[in-house]
Amino acid sequence: MKPVLTFDATAGLMAELDPNEREVLTDTSFRPALKELIAAELAVRVQSYFEPLDESKTDKHQYAMLLRWHRLGEALGYDGPVCWRLKAGYTLKHHAPRTGACYKNWEYLQDWVFQNDEPTKDSSVYWIPRLVSESTSKNVPEQLVRLGEVRTQYGLPEGHLSSFGSGSLLSGLILAHQKRTGERVPLEKLWCRTDTLRVGGYRFILGDFGETGLFGAYWDLDGVDGSGGVFPLGVELIKP
Repeated sequence: MKPVLTFDATAGLMAELDPNEREVLTDTSFRPALKELIAAELAVRVQSYFEPLDESKTDKHQYAMLLRWHRLGEALGYDGPVCWRLKAGYTLKHHAPRTGACYKNWEYLQDWVFQNDEPTKDSSVYWIPRLVSESTSKNVPEQLVRLGEVRTQYGLPEGHLSSFGSGSLLSGLILAHQKRTGERVPLEKLWCRTDTLRVGGYRFILGDFGETGLFGAYWDLDGVDGSGGVFPLGVELIKP
């Protein structure tokens, strides 16, 4: 259960500290160091939202699914984890800038209003950090057709490679992958489309991931753009 900040909780904390500890805690000169400690703890907690699946502990059904995804990964030049366990509650605006390097800490997009970017849900997420081959220089309908072709080729279920993924989900995956490997994707500072739309219909996109961090931006149209593709993605919700 997520801890809730209340008067009783604060009073309990103060009661547990001896006078010298309380003096340090309330010393304004200690606040920068205290904030660093809190930031470090938050970073650890945020990273725990995305964990690569331990493939040695899967059942036969999931093992067969993993084999298909690994074959797709091999075709895209990738041999790392293809499935992540995702905890509910990860958000685009709040959590992503605390997970990894985001351009200008994403302060510029905090007042953007999105139509459809809900927090993540408990799920198993199949994902390969490579854009689907031949998915750039296509509009949205063409990219969805391309995903369907790949889904059929590798014998994946209908719920896989059927959408682009939300801004929250993809930003978390991209940043978790970068934390784990140091690799910034999409490679070559390209972009990926998401399913998330701003009010007005502009589509949220992610990419240009270089030394200044991951960019979150938007396209005004769903037409052809040579620098933008789509990731292979499959999301299976975990029932309570």
